[in-house]
Amino acid sequence: MKLIIDQQAMELKNERSAIDYIYTCIKEKLDQSDKKFSHMILDGQEIYEDFEDEIVEQINTLENVEIVFLTLKELMNETYLTGESYLARALPEIKATVDLFYQGGIEQAWDNLEQILFALQWIDQLVESIEKSEHQPTNWNDYLIIITSIRAELVQLEEGIRLKDNILIADILNYELVPALENLKETFTKSIDLEGERRNAN
Repeated sequence: MKLIIDQQAMELKNERSAIDYIYTCIKEKLDQSDKKFSHMILDGQEIYEDFEDEIVEQINTLENVEIVFLTLKELMNETYLTGESYLARALPEIKATVDLFYQGGIEQAWDNLEQILFALQWIDQLVESIEKSEHQPTNWNDYLIIITSIRAELVQLEEGIRLKDNILIADILNYELVPALENLKETFTKSIDLEGERRNAN
């Protein structure tokens, strides 16, 4: 397989021992540069977590492993873009689930609720990654207000789940979490407009 770092390529054997060498190369690059490790591209597929597992799973057929480094500004921009696009996809699904709860499609609604809880956890982690970064956006206070509200409503949602109170669950989603997530999406958009850029923007 071919390891590509900073447009330089080197051949490695398709063996598990290559993984240690890949991590060594990443560390050396980080030590020599002010850039941050972002993700890997394995045969054209972008991977953002569980790198070792992904490589091991494909070790016999893997042809290209590209290591992507970004400046802090680029990395933050990617975070804002990811948050905005994720919420753009998630919000219609959450609203559809609210309708199911209100209209009696309870079994499907409960199935969807598991995915919604996963999405809320993912969003929380994304905002936390911004908080832990070396640079917060100028509208960081907006994130703090919104995520604090979301965390408080999650406590209420968990109580609704414990009680199996379908109407309470639907009301919290509809009147509290959906507006908060819409505000969060707008906050990501504002960060992009203020400090970032969109891909392929003219």
